[in-house]
Amino acid sequence: MRMMRKTVVAVVVLLVGVLVWGADPVPPLKMDGGQWSLVALPDPQSYTENYGPGKGHMYEGRFDKQTEWIAAGVKAWNIRFVVDLGDNVQNFARQPGEWTLAVRALNKLHVEGDPDKAAVVPYGVCCGNHDYDSGTKGDLTSTMFEKNLGPGRFRDAQGKVKKAIKDWFGGDDLGWEWAGPQGPVKGVGRNSWQWFEAGGRKYLHLTLETAVTDQGIAWAKEVLKGHAGWPTIVSTHAMIDGGKAAGWRLGALMGREVKGGQNPTNDAPMIMNKLVKDNDQIFMVLCGHMFLQGHRVEKNAKGNDVHILEQCYHLDYNGGRVCRRDAPAGGWPSGYDGPDDTTRNGSGWLTVFVFDEAKKTITRFTYSPLLGVWATDRQGDDRTKRDGQDGVWWNRSYPTGDDVIEEIPFDFTARFGPVK
Repeated sequence: MRMMRKTVVAVVVLLVGVLVWGADPVPPLKMDGGQWSLVALPDPQSYTENYGPGKGHMYEGRFDKQTEWIAAGVKAWNIRFVVDLGDNVQNFARQPGEWTLAVRALNKLHVEGDPDKAAVVPYGVCCGNHDYDSGTKGDLTSTMFEKNLGPGRFRDAQGKVKKAIKDWFGGDDLGWEWAGPQGPVKGVGRNSWQWFEAGGRKYLHLTLETAVTDQGIAWAKEVLKGHAGWPTIVSTHAMIDGGKAAGWRLGALMGREVKGGQNPTNDAPMIMNKLVKDNDQIFMVLCGHMFLQGHRVEKNAKGNDVHILEQCYHLDYNGGRVCRRDAPAGGWPSGYDGPDDTTRNGSGWLTVFVFDEAKKTITRFTYSPLLGVWATDRQGDDRTKRDGQDGVWWNRSYPTGDDVIEEIPFDFTARFGPVK
């Protein structure tokens, strides 16, 4: 393992100048046609959660604001793909209303908010550890995910991929049979694949469930074979920890461990060794689950880099918010409680990856459509000190300094050849 970070000083200076509370600032990079972006939505569960009697869905509008911002910015940002990194709900299948809110937010990625119509941008939805029906150890039942965010969302009544999305949604593993060592196992649709065009290349995206099973890995390998040589991004809910250490996310597979039997699940190193390592076309793995941002670089079997990038902002991690002591002009953003908004909710942060083949870089930015601000380093290493100039408190709930704006060197031509 080796860590790779580079602070983009020039861009930070520009960002400080456009940091406007409650306003949608000028993008930190000029999208001149040669760049394109991918947006990652990490762990929306706090925005859909039912917090109980008397509270209900306290922060339901935050997921909507994220997807509304994406839909409105597809052209300006040249957004070519969006991935929801999973944990769309907090309470598993126990609160149907949480699933309703997740569906409502993701519908905004479609024309007129109708999932039966064309999407404004291709996207994938991961099955996080909270997206199964229960938190029972080893229980992989996922009827609510399958109905709302899996095959029930992307297939029609005849079980075929909906016509409106066939130009980018390749399919899922529903019914795909793996001849395992202890007998055949069929998929239920928690894993899917998409494709999109960007910068003159065709990209493959694999959306894998938490602690993907051996059946899911076998299915993914077949998809890769059918798209040999395509630059590929894999997204799954959990792979690495946040922060600079960025260790493997081992734990207990988030309660999804199934050891032995017909279809065992896999932790992060297993996924790396069984799927990623021997498939050189996979150059990036995206995940959420843990706090802050993380970046781990692994070598594959050919000695090429695989960038594993984690982002997650939904929990109250030493504050869990960006706030200011005095209300800005016009008051607090709708649904935001100002300095007292300290519960486990997050502030609508999402990640924007900007790909630039000419500069040979992939740059990671963090933005909150709710607050209308880009995350920038205003405090150096003193991350919990108030800024006396504008009253903004940059907290440890999301990264600062070289974690916020991260420029990753990546030579697309050297890895995948020239654009044809």
